[in-house]
Amino acid sequence: MGIAGRNGAILLAALLTALPVRGAAQEPSLQEVLSRVAQYVADFHSRLSGIVAEERYHQEVKSTAGFGGRSTVPVLLPRKDLASDLLFIRPFSADRYIEFRDVFEANGVPFAIVTSD
Repeated sequence: MGIAGRNGAILLAALLTALPVRGAAQEPSLQEVLSRVAQYVADFHSRLSGIVAEERYHQEVKSTAGFGGRSTVPVLLPRKDLASDLLFIRPFSADRYIEFRDVFEANGVPFAIVTSD
């Protein structure tokens, strides 16, 4: 499940737990609950300007490019396990998010922090 799917599931769970508890005779219909959830998610999405997360990414690459690009034998390149900070931001008045990734670890080895003097 991707970030968007996980966030949607979390929002749904939060909304369902935030709904007022009513007596058995006054329970909302499934359609009403789904309508409320859809409205909540739409409102949340319109107000959300950014998300920051830590990402663990397993990278495995198969290549058929040999010398001069002529090989047809698949070659499995060394796999990499990456850890990074991930930022999604939506610029003002934009309808899409921009993604920034800062990889800080590869195969369990942290990258050295480079500073300027």
